[in-house]
Amino acid sequence: MLKGSGISKCVDFVKEAQRKYDKLSETQRKKYTQRWLVFDYDGHNDFEEGVKLGRSYGFKVAFSSMCIEYWFVLHFQNHDGQPIPVKGESHSKAQIEIINKHITAYNKKFKASIPLYDDTSKVIEEEFFELMLAIDPVTHNRRIEDACLRAESIHSLKRKSGQEFSESVTNLYQLLIELGVFVKVKEMTKGKSEVERWRLSI
Repeated sequence: MLKGSGISKCVDFVKEAQRKYDKLSETQRKKYTQRWLVFDYDGHNDFEEGVKLGRSYGFKVAFSSMCIEYWFVLHFQNHDGQPIPVKGESHSKAQIEIINKHITAYNKKFKASIPLYDDTSKVIEEEFFELMLAIDPVTHNRRIEDACLRAESIHSLKRKSGQEFSESVTNLYQLLIELGVFVKVKEMTKGKSEVERWRLSI
């Protein structure tokens, strides 16, 4: 695994990942059926170039534009895929504010003690994961299932319009599907029509 801590250029990160892979022996390479890269736009001018380069090398790329926090936002509310305004110099601050509103509203068990999600630390508290896995009181689905469905819908629309990399979008759901976190099932709606939904498999 190659960890990118504060990468300056997406293209450099991709090239370094490929160099690491090239150094593996044939036996080591056979252990992997897929190779994934995970990185965000985060204001990098070469973001789209980095994604395309990674794909050309045979990597699958899980990305978020503008930032990973957009994936978290989709756990708590639907979104139309339009850009979320930048606040200050932080690409994630506005999205973090959205997340924190939901933490305040939904975090019943740990309301007094849970630290608010913030952009000064990469640490995510266990309670936050509990909120993302919990049942949403409006949709009655697990929030992570809603996030998967919302992300897939937005990503599909972006690709069809030739704007796959345009804010706001994330395809992190694809990585989770490949990891077996989700399975697609057919369900009946109250109106007796059949729909397909992503459900947690674990």
